[in-house]
Amino acid sequence: HGTPNSIVTDGLVFCVDAANIKSYPRSGTAITDIVGEYNGITVNNPTFSTDDGGAFTNTGAKYLQFDTGLYDLVRVGNGITVSMWCKIPSGNSLDFVPFNFRPLLTTSAGFGRKLSMNWSTNDNSFAVKGSGAISSYEYNVRDTWFNLVLTAEFGSDTSKQQIYIDGVSVRNFSTALSSLPSNTDIYFYLGQYYQSTWPLTRGSWSNVNVYNRYLEPS
Repeated sequence: HGTPNSIVTDGLVFCVDAANIKSYPRSGTAITDIVGEYNGITVNNPTFSTDDGGAFTNTGAKYLQFDTGLYDLVRVGNGITVSMWCKIPSGNSLDFVPFNFRPLLTTSAGFGRKLSMNWSTNDNSFAVKGSGAISSYEYNVRDTWFNLVLTAEFGSDTSKQQIYIDGVSVRNFSTALSSLPSNTDIYFYLGQYYQSTWPLTRGSWSNVNVYNRYLEPS
C-alpha cells in the first residue's frame, strides 16, 4: 500500500498486518498481534484479499475485535498514535470506521466509545471522537490507498494532537484530548463501532500500528 521511509518501533505496542502471514495466515478467524499479545478474531467474516498485498474489507456488520488490555497500556502512556492504511470505495453509501476503543459490542451495547475515528457519508469527513466530537477533516478521495494517522500527546496542547494523511498534517484537534478515561474491559475494533449487527460500515484497511506515545515528523 505504500513504503514508509522508516518504521518507528519506540512505543509500538500493537501491530496487525494483513499482508504478513504471521499476523493473518490468509484464512480462519484468528488474528495475531505481532508485537504484543493483544490477539483478536474476525467477526462475521470480513473479506480478506491478497489483491492489494493483503487487506480486509468490511461490507456491513463485519469487523475485527481484539483483546482487552491494549487500551490500558495506551491510557497510561503520555499519548496515543494509531497509524493504518485505508481505502474508501467509490459509490460508498455507508460510513467507514477505521478503529474504535469501546466496551464489548453486543446487540444491545449502544455507543460507549472511548476513542474512535470514523468517516461519514453525510459530510465526507473523518471525525475523531471520544465522549464527544474532538476533531474532523473533509476527505473525498475514493478507491485509493492512503495512510491515516491519529497522534496525540495527552494534555491541552492541540498542536500536538493531529490527523495526518499520507504524512501530511491536515488537522489539529479542535478539542483537546487531555487523557483517556479509566475503564475496564475496553476492546479494540477495526471496522465497527455501533452495535454488532448494524450494517453501517464499508471500507478496507491493513497494516495497523498503535503506539502509547505521541509521534511527530522526524
